[in-house]
Amino acid sequence: MGGNRVLTEAVVLDSWLRELTPMVVADPGNILGESEFLVPGQTKRARAIPASHHVLMKIQTVLQEGGAVACLADAELGGPISSNVLRIAGQTGARVVFQWAERRPDGVIDIYIINAPRPLNETEEDIEMNMEFLRVENRRILDLLGLEGQSAS
Repeated sequence: MGGNRVLTEAVVLDSWLRELTPMVVADPGNILGESEFLVPGQTKRARAIPASHHVLMKIQTVLQEGGAVACLADAELGGPISSNVLRIAGQTGARVVFQWAERRPDGVIDIYIINAPRPLNETEEDIEMNMEFLRVENRRILDLLGLEGQSAS
C-alpha cells in the first residue's frame, strides 16, 4: 500500500462509501434542489432526505426497499443521542454500521467504519448495547477535543 497506509485506506474507504451512495439525512437548508446533498470536495451529489417530522418514515421506506441511509446519531455536537434510527433498522432487518473520523496529533485523519456491536438491533438489549457504544465513543472523542462538558447522554 505504499508509504502512507492510513491515507491509502482512507481513500479506499471513501470510494467504497461513494459507490454505496447511501441516502443522507440532512438539514433542509443543505439540500440542493429537491433531493441532493452537496458533499464538500465532491462533484457528485448524494441523494438526500430532508430532516423533518417525517424523516423516520422516509428512512424506514428506504431501508425496507434495501437501500442505505447515512445519518448522525445526535442532532448537535454533544447533544443527546437518539435510538430511533436503531429501532427502525431493527424493524426492517437493516445492518447498522458506525462511522467516524478522528484527527491524530500528527495531522493524519483516521476513518473508522465498523459494524455496530449488535448490528441487527433485534432486541432492546441490542439497541441499548449499541447506544452505550455510541455514548462511550462520543464522550471519548469530545474529551480528546477538549469538550469534556459537552458529552452526550
